[in-house]
Amino acid sequence: MNLVRTAVIAPLRPLRGFWRTADRLHVRADFAGEPHVLSLEEMASVPREVLGEKAGSLGSCRAEILSAIDRLFTGI
Repeated sequence: MNLVRTAVIAPLRPLRGFWRTADRLHVRADFAGEPHVLSLEEMASVPREVLGEKAGSLGSCRAEILSAIDRLFTGI
């Protein structure tokens, strides 16, 4: 049984939808063969029940994601 009923998520948007990205805040990643941007300034907590099936993993971008989160919260 999962005791945490919410998940913190950030939208993964197609790169073509961004007119400009912040290098240390947005994480660029290929997903489904297309360039995307993880928009961390849009992070939000949502109930797990509204999430669909897992579509993939950005585990290979872990260091960049943690660095961007650090930048978002601390400015460093």
